[in-house]
This record gives sequence, C-alpha cells and structure tokens, in this order.
Amino acid sequence: MAWTVAEGVTSKTERSLEHRGEISGSRISDTCTSKQNYMDTSVSEESDSASSSNAEENHSKTVCKTLYECTSLESDSEFDEELCKKDIEELLNTNPDVFKHCKLVMERHNKAYARPLDEPTLCIKISGRENVGRSFPGDDVCVEILNREQCPQEGEMLKGRVVGLINRDENSLTFICKMVEGNPKLVTPVNKHMTRIRTVQTKPDMGIVELRQYKCGRWVRKEFVNIAENQMLIVKVIKWEHGKTYPLGVVTNVIPECDALDEMLYIELGCKDTPPPFKLQREDDKALDRMNLCDIITFTIDPPTAEDLDDAISVSEINCDRYQIGIHITDVASCISKDSEQDQFARLCGKTIYTPEKGDVTFMFSRELSNDHLSVLPEKKRKAISLLIDIDKKTSNILNFDFAETLIISDRRMSYEEADQIIQKYCLDDTEPLRFSCVEDCVAVAYRFSEEHRKCRLEDGWLFGRQAGQSCSHAMVEELMNLYNSAAAEELISTDVTRDLTPLRCHREPDSEQLTQFKKKYVELIPMSPYFSNICEVDTEHSEEHVWSNPQYENMEHNGIPFNIFTSIFQKMEEFAQSKDYYNLMQLIFSDEIHPTLIPMVREFRDIQKKAVILRSCSSTDSRLGHYDLRLNAYTWASSPMRRYLDLILQRLLHTMLSKEILKQADYTQVEINRFCQTGMDAEEKYDALVLRLKKVQFEPKDVVKLAVVDQLTPQGHEFTISFPLHSKLDVITIMYKQLKVVDQPSYNKEKNAMTLHWKRRVYSFSESFKNSYPLKPMKNVTSVSSNLWKRLVSAVKQQDWVKIEQCLQDMKKGEDEEKESVTNEACSTEQRHYKELTMELKLGTVVQVQLGTELKDGFPVPVVQLLSVNQCFEICLEHTRNPIDCFSKTVCNASKPFYESYNEYQNIWSQLCQIDTAYNALEENNSIILEGVH
Repeated sequence: MAWTVAEGVTSKTERSLEHRGEISGSRISDTCTSKQNYMDTSVSEESDSASSSNAEENHSKTVCKTLYECTSLESDSEFDEELCKKDIEELLNTNPDVFKHCKLVMERHNKAYARPLDEPTLCIKISGRENVGRSFPGDDVCVEILNREQCPQEGEMLKGRVVGLINRDENSLTFICKMVEGNPKLVTPVNKHMTRIRTVQTKPDMGIVELRQYKCGRWVRKEFVNIAENQMLIVKVIKWEHGKTYPLGVVTNVIPECDALDEMLYIELGCKDTPPPFKLQREDDKALDRMNLCDIITFTIDPPTAEDLDDAISVSEINCDRYQIGIHITDVASCISKDSEQDQFARLCGKTIYTPEKGDVTFMFSRELSNDHLSVLPEKKRKAISLLIDIDKKTSNILNFDFAETLIISDRRMSYEEADQIIQKYCLDDTEPLRFSCVEDCVAVAYRFSEEHRKCRLEDGWLFGRQAGQSCSHAMVEELMNLYNSAAAEELISTDVTRDLTPLRCHREPDSEQLTQFKKKYVELIPMSPYFSNICEVDTEHSEEHVWSNPQYENMEHNGIPFNIFTSIFQKMEEFAQSKDYYNLMQLIFSDEIHPTLIPMVREFRDIQKKAVILRSCSSTDSRLGHYDLRLNAYTWASSPMRRYLDLILQRLLHTMLSKEILKQADYTQVEINRFCQTGMDAEEKYDALVLRLKKVQFEPKDVVKLAVVDQLTPQGHEFTISFPLHSKLDVITIMYKQLKVVDQPSYNKEKNAMTLHWKRRVYSFSESFKNSYPLKPMKNVTSVSSNLWKRLVSAVKQQDWVKIEQCLQDMKKGEDEEKESVTNEACSTEQRHYKELTMELKLGTVVQVQLGTELKDGFPVPVVQLLSVNQCFEICLEHTRNPIDCFSKTVCNASKPFYESYNEYQNIWSQLCQIDTAYNALEENNSIILEGVH
C-alpha cells in the first residue's frame, strides 16, 4: 500500500500501521513541485486478502508517486517549509547573509544551536519546535537568521530557524530508548537531546514488544518478545511524517539495563568495522633522500597501555655552544596515500577512540600497519617528519629550526612515571652543566629546555600554564608538541603553496565587555589567583607582592576575607614545603580549580571564554586570530597522525612544503580543507560528548566518601548542583531540596547569594545523662586562612623564598588551631527538650561532604549522593527519600484485583501494598527519630 503524507491522510497512516506487519523503508521525493510530501510506505500482513491489497494498491496509484525503497531519511523536504536541495542552494548563493549552511547541535528536543560551516565562530540559537523542525542531532541544515541582538553578557546573539535539510548521517538515527509508562508504542531516548519516538507495534499487549529487521529493502517483523519494565529498546527511526509530533521508528532489539552502556558505546563510536589490511608496496626511492638520525639518542614517553606511539624526542650535542632537540612524528602520509582504502576508513573514523570501559579501542589503522610500519617501537627503523631545533646552551634560546624528512630509531620506550623519576633525579640542580651521554641525560636536557620555552611562551603566566595534577613529564611532552604544532602552522602559512590551505586551531580572547563585568564581579577574588591577576591587570594595591611591603599587613588582625583550602591539599602543601619540592608545591598553589574559594570564578570564566574552532588559513579574519589560551600566533594539529585524521592532512601538507619538486601542487583544494575543518571539529565534539557521558557512568566504587563544592545555585530553584574538584572523572551531581527533608522552604539571601537549609529532629539518648547542649562540630575538610596570608604565600612561591613560604604555612597552621579551640555549643530549646535544630548555609564554593553510591539511570550506572553530612554529628540519607519502598520494603508487589478467589489471596496482596504504603508515608511525614548512645 502507498499513500501521500498530507494533512488529510495522516490518520489513515496511523490506523494502517496498527494492523500491518511489514514496512518498507521510504524517502521523500527530490522533486518539490507542490506543498505535499510524497512518500512510499508499504504495509502487508500474511493474513490480508489479495483483493484488499489490490484495492489499496489501485487507490494509491491515483494519489501518490511511487519511489524506490530506501531506509534513509535523507531528503529535500523534511521540514514544514518543504525546501528541496535546489531551493536551498539558491538561497545560500543569493542571500548568504541570511541563510547559512550549518551543523546542528541539539541541546534538547526543542532547543538547538547551529554553527555556519563558513563562519564556525558564529553561534545561531534555535528555540521552539516550530523553529527546530524535524531535526536530528548532527544534521547538516539550512538555517535562516531571524534577528540579531546585542546582549550585555553574551555579546551578539543570533536567533534563527531551520528551513531545510541538506544532509543526514544514517548512523545518527539509532537510539537507546526506554518505554513511556511501560508502553513500547511510545519511547523516550536516553539521549536527552532527542524527542520521543513512536514505534510500530501491532499487538496491544503492554508486556510484548514487536521486533523488526531490515530485509530485502523492507522492515519485516522478526518476532514478538516479552519485555520487563526496566529493559531498554534499540530503536531505528525510519521517517518523520509531515504534521506528526514524533518520528516513527521500529524496535530492532531489547536489552537489559545493565547492557545499555556497551550498546551506547557501540552506537556512538561510529566506526564499528576493523581497519582494512595494509600491503606495503615496494620501498619508495625517496627514503634514500631522508636525513638519517638513527645514531642519535631517541626515546618515547607514553602510557604503558598505549599502542600507537606516534611521537619521539631526540637530543644531541652539536658543539660546545649549542645542542639540538628533535621532535619526531611518525610519517603516516608516506604509507597511506590520499583516497586509498585505508585513508577512506580513517577519514570515516575521524579519530582513534580509547574506551577502556568497553574493553577495546576503535583504531584508525590496522594493528599490522601500526606495529610493522608506523608505531615508533624500540629498535625499529621508522620514517618521520621531524622538527629539528638548534638551541643555545647558555640561554636556552632557539637559534634555528627546520622541518625535515628523517629516519629514526627509538632507543627506549618510557612511561610517564619512569620519565618523572629520571627528571626528579637528574634535574635537581639547574646550575649543573648539560650532559648528553645517555638517555637519562637527554631526558633531563629536554625537560630543562621545555620549562625555559614555557616561560618564554607564557611570560608572566608560565607558572600556571599547567593542568592540576600534571606531572613533569606530561608537561614536557605537552610543551614540545605545542612547539611542533605551532612551528608547523607558522611554516605552512608562510609557504606559497600551502598559505591558504592550512587548517588552523583558532581561539579568540574573551569579549571585552564580558571581561570587564567579570573583573567587577570578582574584584576581591582576582588578586588571590596568580592566573587571573596576570590576565586581568590587577591594581598593585591588591597584589600579592603588596602584602609583604605594606606594614599594615604585619598586624594579623587585618586578615581580609577568608580563603578556604581543602585540608588534604593544605597538608600536601606542608609536606612539599618541608621536602623543598618546588614543582608540586607550585602546582597545588597555582591550580585555581582545586581551591573552593576560587572555583565559582574559574567556572564563570570558562563560560565567557570562546570555544576554539578549526579554520582554513586566509579564509576569514578569524583565521588570523592565533590561539589566545596558548599565547601562540598560529597553531594547528600535526603531532598525532595515527590518532587524528586532521593531523594526517597536515602531514600531507608538510610533505608538499618539503617537496623538492618544481611547482609541486598540494593534494587538497580549499573546498576540501573547509570540509575537513568542519569534520575535524565534529570528531572532537563527538569525542568530548562521549567522554562526558562516560564520566557519568564509569564511577564504580560504592559507598565512597568524597568532598564536593556547590557548583550551581539559583534563587527560585528546587535544586543545587555539586562538583568534585579533587576528582576530575566525576561529573556534576544534582541534589533536590525535597530529598533533604528540611522542615521549611529553603530561604535565599540575595546579598550573600546563599541558601539556608533548616532541619528539626527529635533526638533521644540512651546514655546516663541526656545532653542538654548540642555540639556544633563543623566538618574538618576545609582549612580557612586569611586572604592576605594566601597572597603572601603566592608571592613567596613565585620568588622561591623558602623562608617566607615556611613562615606563611606556620601562620596558616596557627590560625587553624585557634579556630578549632573556638568550637561552641548551642543550647537546645527549653520548651522541647528532645528537639534539635540545625542549619546549613549553601553558597557557591561551599564545601560539602557526601557519600556516593551508584544507581541505574536510563540504563546506565551513574553516581548518586547517598549521604550528605551537615556536620560531624548529623547526616541526611538521600537514598531513603529517593527510594523509600526499595530501602524499607523488600516486598514484591502484585496488582490488586476487582475480585478475589479467597481471603488469603486478598490478605497476601493487600498486606504487601500496605507495607509499601507504610514505608513511603513514613518518609513523607518527615517525622523521624534519632537515637543516641545505642550499644
């Protein structure tokens, strides 16, 4: 049967799907001659009579145009406006300021933003189902810009609507879903960016789901299976009809909740096939022209489990005045030619993705190719594209650098831990002369140079140019790779043949108005942060150096605002100061993201920072921005060609630059590079989204106590969120106020931007004498020091003045001891002797102690808060309030009946229901009793 999908026949479509058993894939016609969508959808059932089928077929021929059977939803008429590709191309060409070819990023089913492919720095916000249209995450669409507004906090705001579909990835149409109210006919994807989906189900039974498979161009019934309420469905969307609220899909599989993570990884990784095998052609004669560096000491530093070793470092002495550092990247481009089978597979993958949660890895290249020809393994000769840097021994200044095609042999493979041990042993004294006799000497030389180069690149900001917890060897490798990538960008944009063909990683500085507002808001906190005081040009009156020179600060009563430090971090600082471990002490002090007082400021600055984009050189003014965060004039990605396809493109461009052929042309056109810039960003966004989702589900230990800080707090909100600065793998967690069982509505203080929570509990004691007072023992997780002491410590660390450092830490310790002695007791109410009242004030950056466990949510195990500690004597159990029936009643409930066969049956069913009701109501009444001194 076939029919037109027009306003008058949509009800017929639904009725037919309820009684048929087989659906053909369909697509919408490319020809847009009217305002109707013509679609072919065949439905058949073995029990249908031939005469009925023929009649419906004859009727369909008069109202629709038959199309070829296809499962793709790619179409030219997917939206209400019904624009076909020809119309879209005309709009994009004739009115490019209003209509943009964009990549769509869904935030919710009715909210998205779009980035124009030719102006990826622009962000067009799209709100409402009428503007989002029938869009899916990752669609290539035509967006009409409706208006432009200037917002004080966000700069220029563009609003638009989707008017047509340009391209859609077939792989983006499969979703993991859960049933809505136990009904498989309507399902909700666990991906919150996607709308609900109608599914084809021909049996009315709620406990049975119909599975279908694609066979001979048709979605045919596979089987009926029983389904439990907690099972998940794999749903393939086959079309989205005009005028319908939800798309239509078929259920292809049923999985238990515990398998949802594996299925999610399988769906979202993209490349599911293994890389094609590689057959090496005869050796290229050009290998004879390569610079032979096999006799120079060379080493690699990678994680122990890494399989693709694509970079190496060499160090050699040139003469008494200079030495050379080589940064070598394995030459993938010499093995993999453009558009070969291996290249096409790598292009499709976009990036190698490591997934330890699933137990395997999605590689761009086959293991044979990696192990036998590319990976820089010890004692194996490898081709490389090398950056050779000549350095002055006395000043560590770069005298000269060149790129070259080379041959190298790695002498040793090291882990980061092994390299750190060498650095700690051989780099204690910077005054010692440089040595080049062994691998250990060369690691020390490379590290010392990387630190000097970091100082030169970041100038006054070099001290905080590292991530929290980053080891010395990590910092060294990162700095050398940054040098390689920036040098590659500079050389390519300076060469005629690649001047306008180089993909560049561009990062714009924050908007000046937003930065001004940021400075005003955090005028008191900025001087406490070495990073922000550097980029925000702090007045010297508030600077950390001023607190040493101004006599008024000698009086310790002039403390300034309090500065909170995690007690565990403060203890580490004392240990590093005693052992004179300058590197680790500096890291702890200068990592703003681990200090509770500074965390709200760090979070807001991240929100106003522009996102880095990939642009073709000379394509726009934005392509000349450089990289603000790295303080580089030009930057690209060229150091990981085995793990990122965009780096392979850069390596081919480097080959073009180094070619000795006269009038050598590049392998790529500007149009191709523009497309690869976009796909490169898509691959990164996909990878980042996957990592973010894995962070939520990879938390395995149960009943673990963690320290968190209040991350988000809204005056009229019903919840607050907490983050875990000391545990980067944990994502933010939301806590509902109603789960805390407070006695009254949380009260908000606008001046302090704080929310106060109030509890009242009955407490009875089994001890000999009941305590009339209640000790207010705060949690010992935070050490509070004066802001002036903190600024003194920062100044002393910058100067590496160990006397002042020890003095500051002793003063902080003294203040902490005095605070412990000032613990007071709060008398209980005389009217209600057994009632105890507690309060807790929540502000951004407030430290809270929680106990975490795991729960299945949408099929994935995610961390949840089980206990929240108000103080040392009082904890709130959130698990009980979230799941009172599961916690207090182990009963498996049977449904009630209108009629019962016996009294026993009635009693069995309703006794279970009463137990569940009692457990639930006990928590809802919020009238629990605390017993003390129970033995």
